[in-house]
Amino acid sequence: MTASANNVRPAIARIWRGRTTAAEADEYAGYLYEHGIKPLVEKALGMQMMREDRPGESEFVTISYWESVEAMSRFAGDDPRRIHHLERDAEFLIELPAGVQVLESPPATATSAEIPRGSGQEARSRPALLRLPPFACLAPLSPLSFRVVRLLEAGRRGREV
Repeated sequence: MTASANNVRPAIARIWRGRTTAAEADEYAGYLYEHGIKPLVEKALGMQMMREDRPGESEFVTISYWESVEAMSRFAGDDPRRIHHLERDAEFLIELPAGVQVLESPPATATSAEIPRGSGQEARSRPALLRLPPFACLAPLSPLSFRVVRLLEAGRRGREV
């Protein structure tokens, strides 16, 4: 899985978390995809959107991968650690998140192909990312989430599930 056409590996992961009521989770999943994920797909090296359904609420996690803080700043503004709420977040979310988490990946000393298995160096190597398709909702955690993914994909293709 490659991070991009020019083989840039991610150095930064920007993680956002938000919770909705169970009743609004499906609608928010579509809104988050359209207004939060789609704009990032062409800007970030990679994107993930995950959802966990719990009794009474659903948690959404988005992770965008960037080659540097500077690259993230070109999209997120002067302070990429500052949260940017979507227009309708206050309507959907149980509480507005106070911030995002920004994690750095230490530089790789070798590619994974160059690291012998069992050498203990595997954890120090920065993994490459797959270039995700335009619709990338990874690791849905419940049958309802799978249904949402199918509905969103069907809508994108203009057909019914």
